[in-house]
Amino acid sequence: KMQELAQGQGLAVVFMPDITESEMRRIVQAVGARIVDGPTSTDAYVLQVPTTHPTDALMALRSEPAVMFAEPLSARVDR
Repeated sequence: KMQELAQGQGLAVVFMPDITESEMRRIVQAVGARIVDGPTSTDAYVLQVPTTHPTDALMALRSEPAVMFAEPLSARVDR
């Protein structure tokens, strides 16, 4: 999984607890991302977005009402 993240920008995203799977899929696909890990113990998902527009993807995720939290992951993830 760490190799995959190196090829794209990793984002930590937390969705609203009542989000449907189809809505989650729609949001993820709309920003050109894919889920590479999650949910974690804190209900976060790790999304990989293309390196060409990570900021656009982050802003789009933050504008979604069903997204509670969206932040870039640092190069190293402590678990």
